Amino acid sequence: MTCEFKWVLICAMLALGEGCGFAVTDLSHAWPVVAAVALFAATIGYGLDWRPWPYLAVFLLGVVLAMVAAERRLRALDELLEENAGRPTEAEFRIGGDLREERHGDGRACLTFVGEVRGIPVRVHLPAGLVADGAPRVGETWRCTGWLGRGSEGPFGRRRPFWVGGRGTSCARVETQTAGWRVRLERFRENLSRRVGIGLGHAPGTADLNRAMLLGERARIDRETRDVFVAAGTVHLFAISGLHVVVVARLLNVVLALVWVPVRWRALVLLPLVWVYVAMVGCGPSAVRAATMAVFYYGAPIFWRRPNGLTAWALAFLLTYVRDPAMAFDTGCTFSFAVMFALVLWGWATRPFVLPWYGKFGVVAVAWAAGVPIAARVFGRITPGGLLANVVTVPLAEISVTLSALGVVASGLSQGVAAHVNNFAGLATAGMEGVSGLVAARPWANREVAPWSLGDCVAWYVGLILALVVLRTLLLRRRRTL
Repeated sequence: MTCEFKWVLICAMLALGEGCGFAVTDLSHAWPVVAAVALFAATIGYGLDWRPWPYLAVFLLGVVLAMVAAERRLRALDELLEENAGRPTEAEFRIGGDLREERHGDGRACLTFVGEVRGIPVRVHLPAGLVADGAPRVGETWRCTGWLGRGSEGPFGRRRPFWVGGRGTSCARVETQTAGWRVRLERFRENLSRRVGIGLGHAPGTADLNRAMLLGERARIDRETRDVFVAAGTVHLFAISGLHVVVVARLLNVVLALVWVPVRWRALVLLPLVWVYVAMVGCGPSAVRAATMAVFYYGAPIFWRRPNGLTAWALAFLLTYVRDPAMAFDTGCTFSFAVMFALVLWGWATRPFVLPWYGKFGVVAVAWAAGVPIAARVFGRITPGGLLANVVTVPLAEISVTLSALGVVASGLSQGVAAHVNNFAGLATAGMEGVSGLVAARPWANREVAPWSLGDCVAWYVGLILALVVLRTLLLRRRRTL
């Protein structure tokens, strides 16, 4: 077994351990006993020189980490619900880039943003008419008193609603966006957003799609357009993830090459800028995962190592889930890791073979297949149309992000040049919208299914991995016969 696959096996044992730990949530308060047993077992395995002992140790570490996370979340949730039963809960929230306006079924306008109350993720619902100090803005801190929604889901379910409105509730601005790196970063993002729209005054909808592609401003996309992308299985392209981070990193790498920065030291300049980009677009789980992988991949030459996608994926996986086991319940993070793992395996299966035109289709098909179990289990949907649509929309998305970034750079030199570049980026996003609309109109494009069981998901992924192994075997056999 190669070193890179040993890292993957370690990741699998950690995930299995955390899964077992979360499965015994009712016993999470006993985590000190489990930790002691785990330490004893790992010590015995090491003392006996039992070869698989590191994998056992990682499995037991995953169990303990999950039990600790569950026990802390359950204790905090119980305390909050007990307090909230008699009076509203008060909390302070730093408003991030996810601030948006929604409308309830009765037509009332409501401002929402994501926050956290004592470690419990919540989505704050702030009625527009209740705000006396003016509308909240990104970067501000607000003190809100509201009611925490009760739900049947466990402590790691979806974000609970935090309702501000009614008797005993209030909201007030505590700190304005007058200082701090968050405010400067938000103003920088607003400046870039303006530059992305240069030359697209005649097509504001296209400009909003360009902004969503490069800067993750998905709130700008109207509901009808969003529904089209959802039905076609292409809405994931607007979530800042590996595709966007890779494009930005590639452009930065080209710039560093043009100014004669040695390959070994490019990461020292490139990686901080990549993290600035991730922070600017809101530090979503998929973006953080991609940036973490970029650290290990582009940073390898500094230590005289050859960049390896599988090793970078494994190290990013371990860093993410050891730091916060609860990320296992984040659909976006799980989807991102699953798709990236499938793409890395595809690269391993087809390396070093030069595939004809169907190689690009294979990449899209593998990425789509990796997301099927997650969509079926979480949303109860399968999007066969996404397999067809993404063959066209993924390359167009890459073109759109690249040209939008170049348009931002060109705006510092010439507004006219920036307008032309932004319009070409708009052609790419318009093509994405058109293809998604054609596919979404087909009755077979988006199908409702019964939510898949955990066993169904595991069987699907095992089948996908076996298919890639068979593909590599066939390609090797073909090369020997030539």
